This record gives sequence, C-alpha cells and structure tokens, in this order.
Amino acid sequence: MIQFGPFLLFEQRHRGQQGHFWRGVSVQDDGFQSVVIQQLKSNWVNHENIVKDLITTTESFSENSRKSLCPIYDFGMVGKDYYIAGHIPPGHTVGRLLARCDALQLAPSISLMSHLATQALAAIDDVLASNGPAWAASFDVENLWIDYAGHLRVGWDGLRILKADQSKMDHHRSRAIDAVVDWFGTALINANKLQASHAIPDEISEWLRHALSRDSKETLAGQLTKSLLEISPPFDTGDLAMLESLFKRERAVEQAKERRQQQQLASIPNGARRVISQASSQVLAVGTPRQEKFTVEPVQRVEIPAHALYQGDVSGLHLPRLIYRYAVTRVTGQLQLHGSSGHIDIHWVDGAIVRTRAHSHGKRLADYIADRGLVSRDDLVTAGLSDETDESALIKGIVALGRVGYHALLEALQAYSSDVLIALCGRDNGPYFFSGEMVEQTFTFEPNQSIFALLNHGMMARTPQAQIDGFISANAGQRLVTLEHRFLNLSDIRLGTRQLRVWNSVSHGLTVSEQLNRLTALPGIDTTYASRVLAMMHQLDFLSLSESIDS
Repeated sequence: MIQFGPFLLFEQRHRGQQGHFWRGVSVQDDGFQSVVIQQLKSNWVNHENIVKDLITTTESFSENSRKSLCPIYDFGMVGKDYYIAGHIPPGHTVGRLLARCDALQLAPSISLMSHLATQALAAIDDVLASNGPAWAASFDVENLWIDYAGHLRVGWDGLRILKADQSKMDHHRSRAIDAVVDWFGTALINANKLQASHAIPDEISEWLRHALSRDSKETLAGQLTKSLLEISPPFDTGDLAMLESLFKRERAVEQAKERRQQQQLASIPNGARRVISQASSQVLAVGTPRQEKFTVEPVQRVEIPAHALYQGDVSGLHLPRLIYRYAVTRVTGQLQLHGSSGHIDIHWVDGAIVRTRAHSHGKRLADYIADRGLVSRDDLVTAGLSDETDESALIKGIVALGRVGYHALLEALQAYSSDVLIALCGRDNGPYFFSGEMVEQTFTFEPNQSIFALLNHGMMARTPQAQIDGFISANAGQRLVTLEHRFLNLSDIRLGTRQLRVWNSVSHGLTVSEQLNRLTALPGIDTTYASRVLAMMHQLDFLSLSESIDS
C-alpha cells in the first residue's frame, strides 16, 4: 500500500500510453472512495497546452459524461506528478480476453465477439456525437473494458476533447472503426483456426468486407452496428458463462485482494486517516461526481509479546470454552482477550482468577465512573483526568480528589470489568494470547460476579445469533450426552429460571434437532432461546455430542 497525496494505492493495474494505472482509494475523514488513479508520464504532460486539454477533458465529464466512457472524477497534481482519478469497472480488457482465449486454446463464440464489437461501434458514435463535446478516444483492445456481465466501456487513456472540426471527427471515426473491425475480424479468424465449427458465416464475412472498404465520410458506426446486430447470433447465457469461466480464477484472486485491502484499511488508525486525507494535492479540474463513500471499522493492532505461550483467534461462541479450559488446567499466567468492543486482561493463579483489568473502546473508564455519579465530569476536567488513559494514574487521581470512597470506586471498577467481558461475548472473532508469567499491576480487580456467570449472561445476550445457528446446523444430527461435571456446579454459572426449565428438560441420547423440537413445546421457550442454552451448556462441558446412529 503506497500513499500518493490523499490517495492510498494498492496495486498497479496496467500500463497505458499516458502512464501507469493504479487501483486505490481516496481517503476522507469519514470514509473511503474507490478510485483508479493514472499517474501520468512526465513526457506526456510536458507542455502547457496538453495540461489545458486535460483540464477541458475532465471538466467536460461534469455535465456531459457518456455511458460508454469510463468516468473521470478529477485531474490534479501531487507534488510534481499529474494524475487522473476515475472509475474503471471490475473486469478485463478485450485484449486480455483474446489473450486468455489464445492461452487456453479456447475459441470465443461468434455471438460473444459480435456482442463486444457492436458495443464498441455504438460507443464510437456516442463519443463523437454532435450534441455536446466530441472526444477522441482510443478503441485499441487494451482500452476497451469488459465487466463480468459483458458490458463494454471505453477507457480514458489518451482521451481528449476534439475541436468542432468535421474533417477531424471523420478522421477519428474512421480510425476507431478500423480498430474495432480489425480486432473483431482477427478474433473470428483465430477462433476458426482453433475450432473448425467456428466458421465465419457468409453474412458476417460480407459485413467485414463492407466495413473495411467503406467510405469513411459516408458510413457511420451506427449503421455498421445496426447491420451487424441483424446478422449476428444473440448474446446469451452461454456467452456469459464463458466469460465467467475464462476469468473465474482472476475474479477469485481479485476478491481475495479486496478482502485484504479492506483489512489494511481497517488497520489504519483514525488519526492517520485524517493525516492522509489532508495530504497536499492540487485538484485542477473536476469531472463526474465520485461514487458513494464506504467505511470500515478500525481494528486494534494487537502486539503479541515474544513470551506468549499460546495465541490464536476466538469467537464469542467459543469464548466460554477457552476460559473454562484455562480454569480446569489450573494455569498461572495472564490471558489477554481483544475485540472491537475492548480488551480485558485476566490474571490466573493455579486456575483461579485473582484479578482482571479492562479497557472499553466505546466508553473510557473515566466516562464510566462519571456516568455512575461517583465523580462529576467537571471535577475530572479540573483535575486533568478526563482524557487520562492510564488506568493506574486515573484511579490514583480520583482517590486523591477525596470525593468518593474506596468501596464505591471498587464496585464501579468491578462492574466496568464485567461489562467489558460480557461485551467480548458478542464479537465475531478476535485475537487472544496467554503468557505464563504474572504481570503485577496496581489497582486491578475481579469482576463483580463469577466469571462463569458473566460468560453465561454474555453468551445468552450478546453472542451473534449467526454463530449459535451455525453450531446448531453443524450438529443437528449429533446426539446429546449429559455429563456429570467434576469442576463446575450449576450454581457457578447462575442459571436463570427459564434456563433451568430448559436444562431440566434435556434428554440423554436425543439428537440436537429432536431435543429442540421437544424444548420448544415448553411454554415460553422458543427455538432461539433453547439453542442458546444448549450451545452454552456444551461450551462449559455440561453436554457433549456424539455421532448420530444414522451416520
């Protein structure tokens, strides 16, 4: 990922005659906008008139953009480098399509090639239309873009505004038609060489001869488009399937890159985003309005210490099992759990939790204490504690104010720790690591309930339903086995009245599906609630699963 002014560039897409194309994003304070950036060669913009032409071309998109052209958003400078920012649809060029067919020794269908040629010919009349500006565009195979639905657009590489001169327009129209007819005819000939059944129909052969021998001043691209449509087989689902199969691997790679890029963007802190968005650049001309912004949630960068014994990722569904296993194995050390809602450190001695400390991303500890009415926000501001992020310094400062008793403050700290742990049960996935050494910290405190009771509450109230549903569907045919627990009692997890009704109705040996059907017959118990109880009891080893007899 490379910063280029207010843009972040991910990868070089291709090389054009004016310069290199990059896939990237424009960074804004409140989001990102997908863009394609073309860094123009210095020798391409080495004259004032060329810069003026590019400004005029860009501005012409503000009110007169054509559907057949890839839109230009703006033209500007970053440092001494000129750039064009715009949009190119996800897909590939006609040149890439033909090269792919050649590499695979696959003959493209006549209907597919005719479909692309008619779109290209229609685009010629569109960009050279008399109503509005006329553009001189390249109709070379490397400047014609096809999306995965088979729609074709003309790229902006080499694009410029034509002055109102009929002879120049005729010249550019003739060159564009020649370019399209040339690659269309060549593709059909090569397809016939690869596969004899792809013989060029007589009507299309006649059309090619007419197109090549036409009078450029009299024959318009629209006339050729109409006549080709009349004699060509229709573009159908088979052609669309061929396009998809040709670029199946490339599309999968692109989607994987997009996911990685989203992760990269999410890792950029908000402060860094603001710095990038305010980076020096000069917009010389504005064209088509940019696409809507998109946002990604920032993720916390977690530094895994070198002395970590275990590390991995854990979802909200499997968090109770992780905590429970550490308790059963009587560990001594520190477990750190990280999620989008915050992080919590759990200190263990011989399998018992002796202290915890937590940090919530949504609400700082100072705000939490103020919301409980223990200390006013004004007092925190006056004491310089409102923005304090160091927990020890914050608590020492509050104690020094003499406005709150130690017991009340301890209760607030315990409640804060409990709330963060419960919130972690709602995460999709997050990192954790365990180190085998104690880290002595002042002002640490345990949750205000049994940690297993908190996990019970968190799993019932916070764990995403999709995770619960995934557990049920994956184990629907498994048989439930009730276990005699040697480590926990039901009182440790503090089952509520409804939970006890579900638990007391669980039958040994039924499949998960059968058990759910019986549980939902209980008054006030639905599938969603019963599923959560079963998942939670399984995570804490009150239930196990065995293979169904049917399997």
